[in-house]
Amino acid sequence: MKSGIHPGAIAGFIDGVLAYFCAVFYPYIGVYPPEDLGYLTDINFIMIQFGTHIFIHLFWGIIFGVIFAKAYNIIPKKGIVKGFYSGLFIFFISALQLLTFFWAYGLTFKQIIWTIVGVQYVIFDMLAYPVYGVVPGCLYKKE
Repeated sequence: MKSGIHPGAIAGFIDGVLAYFCAVFYPYIGVYPPEDLGYLTDINFIMIQFGTHIFIHLFWGIIFGVIFAKAYNIIPKKGIVKGFYSGLFIFFISALQLLTFFWAYGLTFKQIIWTIVGVQYVIFDMLAYPVYGVVPGCLYKKE
């Protein structure tokens, strides 16, 4: 594909599905202790979360796909490896932002647990963000 929009949209959709499943199952894998797991049996909540994750990640996927296309000549290597490097760059920037938020939140409330939760989120985000680079790396072709 010659444009970064379509590969980015596909990557966003895939990442949205992955992020949805991670978010819904975070309590079961111990990323954060839930107050009440009853919300996981509410079908309306689950469907709204699915749609929200898909829409938000689709939006950001398009943005990251366009950035990938614009920065194509700067990123080293080629193909999937080029996309993986792009995804790692996106991951590191977003991880820094997320950790800063949880670090500030923990300092505000004087509870170190929020910093620990932030680190856990970052670890599980490592599964999702490289998708934003790998898919455009596979699909994007330079004009």
